[in-house]
Amino acid sequence: MTKLRPIPYTANQETHGLALAADVVYTSEIAQIDRLRERQAAYRASLPTSLEAANREAISVLSDLIEPDERGGFLEALHLSIALGAMIKKDGNALGCVGPERDAAIFVSERVSDALLQVHGELEHMNAALRMPISIG
Repeated sequence: MTKLRPIPYTANQETHGLALAADVVYTSEIAQIDRLRERQAAYRASLPTSLEAANREAISVLSDLIEPDERGGFLEALHLSIALGAMIKKDGNALGCVGPERDAAIFVSERVSDALLQVHGELEHMNAALRMPISIG
């Protein structure tokens, strides 16, 4: 007969700590997982099923991303990243950035701005492409 041993720490970690969690914690986690799975299933069921409806939905999402509105979002992040770079360049010392830290902060802010500008261009391209009528042949 094999001698019983406690579950090792590593095995418990494989279950994100749930294997050895108190019943109340385990039950709470499973309930939260069930709620999230139900929400995801409802979301997936709400997705368009026809090409035309999917196209309309994609255009709507893209329009929300690239057209400024009161909610902020993508364009706000783009503008904030550019403003942050300008602030650091103008007076990094006032922000506590000096020497190599200032140079690194400028580098990071420029990389973020460049990446967001590139994504903005791609989003505008996708938006324009989706708005073109679909033609075959």
